[in-house]
Amino acid sequence: MTAQARLGWTLAECIEHYGKESKSPTPEGEYVTHCFQTKLYGYKMDICVSISTETHLVDKVKYLNEESGNPFPTSVVHRLLHSNFPAATWEIDFSDETTGDDDFEDRLTWFGHLLESTPRPVAKATEGRNTHGAYILEIQALNVE
Repeated sequence: MTAQARLGWTLAECIEHYGKESKSPTPEGEYVTHCFQTKLYGYKMDICVSISTETHLVDKVKYLNEESGNPFPTSVVHRLLHSNFPAATWEIDFSDETTGDDDFEDRLTWFGHLLESTPRPVAKATEGRNTHGAYILEIQALNVE
């Protein structure tokens, strides 16, 4: 399969693309996390989506490369960023002043902007190794007022 989970999908769309979940859903406050196993761009990975209990749509997608723990090539990261938020222009945050990402080591933060409509970011992506040694790319929508 070449399709990847996308922000804004329903659980039914995720199941249609990936089939059965690889583990039981996990409630996390206002979200429920659902995980699937697949192969994308030549990498065996787990894809975990956080679905809002209010909107019933994917609000966050995590791509985990647990097999090798190595980072995805830049070309794969760009494909995943653009497939989740195609209208955004993605840029690395070199200041990396974000907080709350204690689960990541050697992290790199990206922000997606819709330049023509708002200078504030509409999406955020964090990539890096988690404390268990798996490489993760996490993409999430941001609330823009």
